[in-house]
Amino acid sequence: DALPILSSGFMDTRTRLFGYDGNLWVDEQLQVLQQATPAKQGDIDCIIIDSTDYGSAETLFTDAFYAKLKRLMSPTSIMIVNLDSPSWNPDIVASVQRQLGDHFRFSFLYQAHQPTFLSGHYSFLFLSDAIHPMKTLVDWSHWAGLEVPTYYYNPGVHFGSFMVPEGIRRQLSM
Repeated sequence: DALPILSSGFMDTRTRLFGYDGNLWVDEQLQVLQQATPAKQGDIDCIIIDSTDYGSAETLFTDAFYAKLKRLMSPTSIMIVNLDSPSWNPDIVASVQRQLGDHFRFSFLYQAHQPTFLSGHYSFLFLSDAIHPMKTLVDWSHWAGLEVPTYYYNPGVHFGSFMVPEGIRRQLSM
């Protein structure tokens, strides 16, 4: 009730939120998938990981966890990972990008200015086997026709957010 615009997405029947151990949730989903059709790949279109700081919940930062997540994803899906400040923690950002780059064909860092974060400079990872964030065509006319009210996002911000400073880019394996 306090944030009606933000919370309206929770009413969408496509939205499913889970608030408990992410590794346990992934294991439960894999069991369901195996029982339904043992050889089937998952059908999740988008996974957004807004996890705790790296190293705090160790099982959520392992290659095994990411491999399990990938089994739940459809072949054309994307995963977005909340990362860290590329200005304050470039080694962590580069390390995680390399780690996840081993699991996905496309692994791209993108950045945003997030005033609630101490440095204000924050980064995320865009991961996919099928969608390249800069080369896969986006129907911007369709986007405009949806008339989604945004305060920050637009096509220029979309492309610009993947343009990272040279010192950070040199550390990445993009």
